[in-house]
Amino acid sequence: MSRVHPSWSQILREGVNLGPGIGFLARFLDEHLPPEWEIYPQPYLNGDRPDLVLLNPDVGVMIYEIKNWDLSAFYREGRTVLLRGHGDDYGVLNPLAQVARHRENILGQYLPLVGEIVDGDHRAFGVIKAGVYFHGSKGTEARQLLRVPENRDPRQKADVVIGSDDLLPENLDLIVPDVWRHDSWWWTAEWGHQLRTLLCPGRHSNRVSNPLILNPVQQRYAEPRPGHHRLKGAAGSGKTAILASRAANLASQGYRVLLVCFNITLWHYLRYLVRRMPYDFDERLIEYRHFHGFCQKVLYHYGSPWPGLERVTEAVLDIARSGVDTTDLQYDAILVDEGQDFRQEWIDLLSHFLTNRNELVLVADERQNLYRRDLSWLRGDSARASFRGPWLGRGLERSVRLPPVVAEQAESFARQFMPMGDQIVPLGDPQGHFADTELLWANCSVEQAKDQLLPAYQYLANERGHRPSDIAILLPSHDFGLEMVGHFRRKGIQVNHVFDERAPEGYRGTGHKRAFWIEDTRLKMSTIHSFKGWEVPNLVLLIHRTESTHIDELASAVYSALTRTARWRGGDTLLPASLIVLNCDPQFNEYGDGWPKRWELRSGSLDGITGELVIPF
Repeated sequence: MSRVHPSWSQILREGVNLGPGIGFLARFLDEHLPPEWEIYPQPYLNGDRPDLVLLNPDVGVMIYEIKNWDLSAFYREGRTVLLRGHGDDYGVLNPLAQVARHRENILGQYLPLVGEIVDGDHRAFGVIKAGVYFHGSKGTEARQLLRVPENRDPRQKADVVIGSDDLLPENLDLIVPDVWRHDSWWWTAEWGHQLRTLLCPGRHSNRVSNPLILNPVQQRYAEPRPGHHRLKGAAGSGKTAILASRAANLASQGYRVLLVCFNITLWHYLRYLVRRMPYDFDERLIEYRHFHGFCQKVLYHYGSPWPGLERVTEAVLDIARSGVDTTDLQYDAILVDEGQDFRQEWIDLLSHFLTNRNELVLVADERQNLYRRDLSWLRGDSARASFRGPWLGRGLERSVRLPPVVAEQAESFARQFMPMGDQIVPLGDPQGHFADTELLWANCSVEQAKDQLLPAYQYLANERGHRPSDIAILLPSHDFGLEMVGHFRRKGIQVNHVFDERAPEGYRGTGHKRAFWIEDTRLKMSTIHSFKGWEVPNLVLLIHRTESTHIDELASAVYSALTRTARWRGGDTLLPASLIVLNCDPQFNEYGDGWPKRWELRSGSLDGITGELVIPF
């Protein structure tokens, strides 16, 4: 069996043009690497297409950026690589930055647990190594251009830079520093398997173990249709499931699809829903991106550096309007989730990357406008995204996800504190599936609320019998969240969270956001903003308005949080749901007094790390 994916015979049969550099390096490595190393020329990787990826499932990964440059035409000034032109010289994207982007995407999005380990201990950074190969050039000249010292120990975590004259069997530990390793302190075979499925995905079968079946109303809106469409519906009405089904249906017909959201935490959930759809399709036809991640992909595809958040839209639009060939970046359909998070110019930008089939679908719930966007454009026509005619969404007033009592209270909250929008009509519960859904409310101080988080979690885990992965705690800020994560960890409770001590870096947000994903088995902690679009059967919400939070934003945030409680299905069984609110904002006191039950303030602590709760009454 070939360890090159796709195999050389398949590459030849399908007429794949790897280019001289990729093909030359891949064949050299195929001839000389130990058999446990796998070779992926231009793999899929959610549409990113790095030049060459090497994987040893028991050791780690190496990514290569490959250039066919005439090095005599390039020089370095500071951190900038410049190309000599006939007129003015101009800067080009540093190849080390290009390969670093692929490494960051693997750590930040595709293998989030690996990224979390690297965040915690930078010694683990070396499990994903990076290199640049200059085909037809001397290695000494290449390293001089990129200022990599000669005679460096190849086992160092610094990036590798080589030329054609370095491709000698005796240099294997320079070319692939981990070549002779058989295992890794940090890497696991399970991560190797996960990455393999991303590098070379197969066909998604229409026979899935836990299919997500849409109701007739949802199925009507999930049918693909060219044109630009707006779809609105109440919280819990199935808008995201409609997009996921539509994406799978489109891919089953051979169309290329982009599923895009705003929050970096949400794209894993979109992929999870798509994989539950009973369609047969090539998984390479669907890409999942958060908006600024898509912008980064476009910029790096054309060798443009990241210009910063404030200029990124303009920079991508400049590329789209320049007349360059964008065929490789075009999609037959672009599907936008949580459309109320977007700005008009962002949707117009996405529209530049549609094929002539021209299908763009945006779903939105204006009541969940947490970022206080001006959404007047959504109610009319935008420059390129021509949403003409009425909104779609008739029949999506009913919540099929929320337990009826949760839907009723969320609607009551909206009527009191928010402008009228898409009202929630609770779905009836004639068979009593949700009779044991529990709503608990407490008005308290901030310090009291902090003291209640641990007893509330243990109440759900021990007394209600829920797994940590089925529980989420939503908190008002990152500083607040870090304090609580530390508190829970000192009690021996592992937490999957979005909070990070470091300042945000570029568009990516904090490091832990990238490791926040639905299939993690730990307790989840998040801000309300980062949890929007998700769902969980058991929720603990702490309401507190920080100095930077506008009162209207807080109302939208509370409404969004209340509607995150799911009709969760474990196998074929509907699980009981719980919603506990610890309210520290007096404006909501009277509303909370109308809830069915009160959360009585408790004192509690963990006995060591056994998880046993001691509650004195």
